[in-house]
Amino acid sequence: MKSFKEVTGMTYRDWGKTYNLTKDRVCRAWQRGHSILRPGGTNSHPLYITYKDMIRRCYNKNDSDYKYYGARGITVCARWFYSFDNFVKDMGPRPESYSLDRINCDEGYGPNNCRWASNTLQVINRRGSLLEGIQRRESGRYRVRVTIAGVRISRTFNTLPEAAEYRDNLFRYRINNI
Repeated sequence: MKSFKEVTGMTYRDWGKTYNLTKDRVCRAWQRGHSILRPGGTNSHPLYITYKDMIRRCYNKNDSDYKYYGARGITVCARWFYSFDNFVKDMGPRPESYSLDRINCDEGYGPNNCRWASNTLQVINRRGSLLEGIQRRESGRYRVRVTIAGVRISRTFNTLPEAAEYRDNLFRYRINNI
């Protein structure tokens, strides 16, 4: 950790803004054990971008993803919002090619509702996903989307039973022919 004198007068960047580390700001950061005081700072941590993206989606009304998160009432728990270090402690290291996922898509980000998940698991776990490979569209129709032998197959049905039957037939085909 850098000494108080080394940090005072330096600058750091956060959300595209540059801040001077005044004596008062350094004192508050020091009391909270803020990671800007560590060698390399927060910005060099591998999870920092994930953390900032999570907050940006929930609180920045100018962000293109805000309508899917913040506008729906999705928030970040206070423990994580105010401390990147708590986020890192609670989530642990991110496995390769995994990303942050909320277990319940209608609840906010917090230690009890987040995990590291593969893209496949996230597709199954997103809003509107009823069964693996089936999604309910805004029009009320059901879309089957599966990938077999590297080929994506997508088809829309009027009812859930039709979509489920089609999806099951595709899975049977995959099991029997691959």
